[in-house]
Amino acid sequence: MAIPVDIPSVGGPTRGYLAKPDIGEGTPVLILHGGRGLTPFFPKFADRLAGDGHLALALDLYEGQVAATEEASDRLFREFDRRSRATHDRLYGAVDYLVAHPGATQDGIGVVGFSLGGRLALALSDPSARSDRVRAAVTFYGLNPGVDYTRTQTAYLGHFAENDPFHPGAEVRAQEASIREARRDVEFFLYPATRHGFFENDRPEYDADAAGVAWDRTLSFLDHRLR
Repeated sequence: MAIPVDIPSVGGPTRGYLAKPDIGEGTPVLILHGGRGLTPFFPKFADRLAGDGHLALALDLYEGQVAATEEASDRLFREFDRRSRATHDRLYGAVDYLVAHPGATQDGIGVVGFSLGGRLALALSDPSARSDRVRAAVTFYGLNPGVDYTRTQTAYLGHFAENDPFHPGAEVRAQEASIREARRDVEFFLYPATRHGFFENDRPEYDADAAGVAWDRTLSFLDHRLR
C-alpha cells in the first residue's frame, strides 16, 4: 500500500505517496497527477505499478489541495502554473529522491503523467531538466510542444482521447510526428469514442475497455524500457 513520504527539494519538502513491490525494490517510476490534484486514484495507481515490480511515487504538486469542480480545477491550475520555478524544484527533487532510494534498482526512471502531469512528464525529458534520468515517459492526454526532442534520450508513449477539446487528434498526430522526426522512439494512441480523463476510474469520463488496453500498453512499455 502506498505510504505518505516527504520529498526534499530546494523550495521545501513535497508530499508524495510511495508504493514498493513486495520484494522491497523495483524500477523507479514517478507519477504526476492531473489538473484536479492528487485524487485517491493516483496513490492507487502507484499500488498497481508496485504490483508489477515498480517503485512508484505519486507526487502531490498542489500541496494537498484537490478540486471538486471544474471551476476549482481551473483555479488550482492557474495558481500552479504561476509557480514554475518552485514546480521545477519539486520535480527535480522527486527524481533525485527516487534515484537515491535504496529500493531503486537503477538510476534511470520512468515518468507517467496525466493531463497537466503529462505535459510535465514530457518536460522532464528535456535536456534542461532531468533528461539524463528519464528513460521512459508516458503521457495520458497531455502534450508539450516546447520540449527540444532532438536532444532527449527518452522513449515516449502517449494515450489520448478521440473526443478531447484540449488536444484534438490532429494536434496529437502532429506532436507524435515531430518527436519521430527528432529520431526518438515514440508511439501515440488515440482511443475511439473516449473523452479526456478516460483512464481514471473516479471520473465520469472513465472507459473501462480503453483503460484496460492503455494499462497493458503502459506496463509493456515500462517493462521494456526500464528493464
